[in-house]
Amino acid sequence: MIGSPPTQVFATGIKRAYDNTCAVSGLRIINGGGRAEAQAAHIRPVHANGPDSLRNGVALSST
Repeated sequence: MIGSPPTQVFATGIKRAYDNTCAVSGLRIINGGGRAEAQAAHIRPVHANGPDSLRNGVALSST
């Protein structure tokens, strides 16, 4: 991911680490286009001095 913005690198890394599976529900939702619906989120927000690293991330779904 050379040249990718940090946000994209974070999101891709979190989704890969969780295999696109929601950490809360355990669901792996695939949409009609074949894309996983899990989203990457920071545990402690970056704007609140949380690190922008994979150790501070979790995969979540909207379910």
